[in-house]
Amino acid sequence: LFHFKILMLLLLFRLRREGLLPTFVSLITVHDQDMTNVDVSEIKDIDLFFYDGSHEINDTIRAIKHYSPSLAKTAIMIFDDANWKGVVQGVDMGISLAKLNPLYKKLMLNSTENKNQWWNGLYIVVVQRND
Repeated sequence: LFHFKILMLLLLFRLRREGLLPTFVSLITVHDQDMTNVDVSEIKDIDLFFYDGSHEINDTIRAIKHYSPSLAKTAIMIFDDANWKGVVQGVDMGISLAKLNPLYKKLMLNSTENKNQWWNGLYIVVVQRND
């Protein structure tokens, strides 16, 4: 876990240096419910989106499309379990279908997919809305 935190800090510093890091806000909101039950009309400027949900391609696409109108102009999107089949493909398809512009991608995988292990990779994408 310590190494993961260091990697995340290094990524954040690099994104800040490159001018790609959104402005952080002091308020963090966690929605622990089915993603389609969240009313996104009241949510604005999500600058860090963490998805730890279904690994099905269509569910990942649906999540990105559902939340994309609420993203900040530039946002960091992190997807858990990137080692699992279909996660990266679903993310890339969802970003394309939501008409988001990927500015930066980082795929962090472990050597094998292990359903009994807590660490199964991350896919980090910095996106920009095209509106």
